[in-house]
Amino acid sequence: MPRWAAGYAHGMTQGEQHNESGLIAAFELGTSRALSLSEAGGPGGGGEGRQGDGGAKWLHFDRHQEGTRAWLRAKSGLDSLVVDELVTETTRPRVVAGDGGILMVLRGVNLNEGADPADMISLRLWAEAHRVITLQGPQLRATGALVEACRAGSGPKSVSSLLVALISGLTTRTGPIVTELSEAFDTFEDRLATGDEVDRAQLTMMRHRVILLHRYVSAQSSALSAFYAEKHELVAADDRRVLKEEINRMTRYVEDLEAARGRGLVIQDELSNTLAEQANTRVYIVTMITAIFLPLTLITGVLGMNVGGIPWQDHPEGFWITLAVMGLLGLAAFFVVRRSRWL
Repeated sequence: MPRWAAGYAHGMTQGEQHNESGLIAAFELGTSRALSLSEAGGPGGGGEGRQGDGGAKWLHFDRHQEGTRAWLRAKSGLDSLVVDELVTETTRPRVVAGDGGILMVLRGVNLNEGADPADMISLRLWAEAHRVITLQGPQLRATGALVEACRAGSGPKSVSSLLVALISGLTTRTGPIVTELSEAFDTFEDRLATGDEVDRAQLTMMRHRVILLHRYVSAQSSALSAFYAEKHELVAADDRRVLKEEINRMTRYVEDLEAARGRGLVIQDELSNTLAEQANTRVYIVTMITAIFLPLTLITGVLGMNVGGIPWQDHPEGFWITLAVMGLLGLAAFFVVRRSRWL
């Protein structure tokens, strides 16, 4: 098992158990009190009414469940365009902020057993003053950790802190993957420098991972940077400072991935050049050997003709005389090649 999957291979966490409604977990953020779907309710956060008497709510759903789609369309009170964005299959990271709330589509590395971390998992999020709705497909460790923190009574206390905690969780789990990829390219470079064999299939796989990660991490970094610049009222001043640090970390990861992508290309080119040089050297040596033996081949071809008048045909020492002549011609050809510095 790769290092990035260590500690994450124990199946679905307690906070990710869900029922047919699609709800994985729901909490009141101020108290971390667990809620049922009926208690979490519709817009405003309090039961089925518009305005709850408690704090903000966090509702976390499995987007693949039909119950999730049914609740979003019938009871969430969200605009149909927002619902469509939350449940659509193909997405890339982006943030759309307005007066009514914030729509975020984020990506997190896939730390599930047997999965490729570069196959990033989508997290869809809608945040408003009294409620946060998140949707995920496969298990996502960033949300799982927050669910467990809420169960332990140490979860986020506000919409603002929940948003920042989610972004921080996604960013934190991306870091080790980027570091591991950089170390893999270090190993490739060391093997090239020492003349050791480089696994070309593994190199291609690592380059593919870098491309996939860069595609989503760079888009996510740009989207969050634009969101930070808007200074949305849902994000408190203290949380804005944390958000800025997370964006800076993500920007550094983007730069590391860009460097890794360039290093991968250089390693691939260097490997191709090395293989081409080896092939050219072998062909050149064979060509020089052929050039040395070409006169000898001519002699043996002529003497091997089945016609009369072959020199020394009846001479008792004819064979040895022929070998001596061929040897002298071979040495002469070798001397010419060496003097011409072709070998």
